[in-house]
Amino acid sequence: MSDEKRKVIRLSGNFVETLEEGIDSEIQENSETKSLTVKTNDIKKGTKIKSVQLGVPVTGIMLDNKKGNTRLVDVKGSEVGLFDEMGSIYSHDIILAEIDGVWKSVEHTEKQLNLKRQLKSMGW
Repeated sequence: MSDEKRKVIRLSGNFVETLEEGIDSEIQENSETKSLTVKTNDIKKGTKIKSVQLGVPVTGIMLDNKKGNTRLVDVKGSEVGLFDEMGSIYSHDIILAEIDGVWKSVEHTEKQLNLKRQLKSMGW
């Protein structure tokens, strides 16, 4: 058996358990084994998200089905004492998306991560 490990995430209601199992061991796919990540380009209109463009995580509602570096979101800034507003945010600022009642981490594309690095190098 190989020493390499992989993580398997199993969902049971709202409880998430991460297990490490050997690469060579068989893992049976079942309805409880689901991915806890979603790609930014797969987030659809109407999806609830958490984003960090205001400096702290806030909830928002996705208002478009576009793909790319910016997305249109209705941001609930009132959660942190700011105003609620609608506008474009960088895709790399989206950190979580609620899919089928489960909050999933967001995977960013290489292009989106490159933009984030460029903006950081300019002091943004």
